[in-house]
Parts: sequence; C-alpha cells; structure tokens
Amino acid sequence: MSAACPLGRCLSASGRHLSSPAIASSSNDSVAGLDAGKPASIFERIPKHKAKPQLSQESLDLFTKLASPEDVPMQFRQAAKTWEALSRTAVYSLRHFKVSHVAGILDSCAQVSWRDDYLLCGLAEAMRCGAELRRGTVRDYSLCLQSLRRLNYCPWVGALRPVIMELRWRLRRHHWRPIDVVLALRFLAEFSIQHMPQVRAEAVAFCRELQMKAEKRLGDMRHLELAHFARALVQLNDKGGLPDTLLLERVAENFSRRASDLPLGALLHMSSSLLDRLVFAVSSCGCSFW
Repeated sequence: MSAACPLGRCLSASGRHLSSPAIASSSNDSVAGLDAGKPASIFERIPKHKAKPQLSQESLDLFTKLASPEDVPMQFRQAAKTWEALSRTAVYSLRHFKVSHVAGILDSCAQVSWRDDYLLCGLAEAMRCGAELRRGTVRDYSLCLQSLRRLNYCPWVGALRPVIMELRWRLRRHHWRPIDVVLALRFLAEFSIQHMPQVRAEAVAFCRELQMKAEKRLGDMRHLELAHFARALVQLNDKGGLPDTLLLERVAENFSRRASDLPLGALLHMSSSLLDRLVFAVSSCGCSFW
C-alpha cells in the first residue's frame, strides 16, 4: 500500500503535466471565441488623428512654378476667406487673450494690411481691459499702438483713456526702449490724441513726458528710431501741438552719425519728414517755396 502511493502520485503528476497544454490551448480557443463575439472597445473605435499636412517651402516653390494664371486669384480669394475666419474666431476668443496675444494679432493684421473694424474694436477693448488690470509689458503696448497706427484705426476715447493713464504710470516706473517711446509718441501725433476733449489733459501731459524721455535718449537711438521721432515732431508741430524749437535740428544732427550704416528706408523716412517741416515753415511765413 505504501509502495503504490508514490507510483500513483507520479502517474497523476505526469497526467497533469501532459494534460496542461491541451487544457491551455482549449481555454485559449474558448477565450478567443468569446472575444470574437464581443464588440470592440470604445478606445479601439476612436479614429486616430491623421497628420495634418504642412505647407513647406518646397510646396510653395512648386506652386510658384506650376501655378496657372487662373490659380492665383483663387489663392487670393482663399486667403481672404482664411482671414475672415480668423477674425471671427479671434472675436469669439477675446475674453481669453492676454495683452501679448492682442499685440501679436494686431501685428499680423498690420503686416498684411487686414483691417476688420469689428475685430479691431474688440482687440482695442481687450487692450483696455489689460491696461485696467495692469497686465502686459511696455513692449506689448508699443506694438499694439504701432499696429493700430499702421492700420489707420484709432480706438474710441473710452478705450484710450485707461491705456494712456497706464502708460504714463509705466513711463515713470518701468524700463522703456527708445523704440517704445517713439512709437507711442507717433501714435499720439498721428491721431491728434492731445486735441480730443475727453483725454486732452492726460494726452498733452503724456506727449510732453514722451518727448522729454526721447530727448534724453537721443544718443541711444538708431536711425529708424530717430526717423520715427522726427516724423512725430513734425506731425505735432503741424497740428498745433508741441513746438520743438531746436529739437528737430538735434535729431537731424544725431541722424548723420554712422552715415556708412544708414539704412535707405530710414533715410527716405527722415528726408520726407524734414521736407514736410520745410514746406510747413515756408507756407506759414507766406514765402514761396521755390
């Protein structure tokens, strides 16, 4: 009895080892059969995102070579529809924008001369909210003002007042680059903000502060910044704003520095400003220009 027990245990063990692969295979087949009958998981049914085609430089070159004359107007119409869709999307998303976002959108619109008054009104309101909350940087606001000037769009007085007050506060406490100073001054001079009755006191004081700041930074200005400053001074003088006496001559003298590095665009800009100033001076004294 004692001898049979080990033999029986061995036979039963060998039987288990022999039957386990068959059992495993049969169980796998049964599980596979059950899985085949079940519907796919929700995660398996979600379509995978396809890679979005990107417009590379090669495709642009290919379009330039192979495009027919009929394709070009179609592309312009498509670009206009794209800007219209972007404008609508931007208006719906205004409450989420930072001042830097507003500056980037305005700069893009100015570069392609896309003027949508509804969009610009909304962006001006977003800039006003940022000024009231003291958000954004001086660079953001100077880019906003430059883009609005290039688009020839002046926000309404209710949006301008908080911006002017905020920039005056920042002018005394924050760092301003020379380009920031002259771009803000050009915006005020372009639209004659200092003559608007609702913001006259703040705008006149802001113009004087910007002019004094720019005068102190004349030695640090590049040619383009000097050209912007000269244009702002001419516009302020022509519109009965702030007389400059000898300041415009000082700007012209500083402009002659580093004549070998003088950009052609800045030279033309400066020449136009000085010519306008000369014509105004001659006409005001009743003399003949020629």
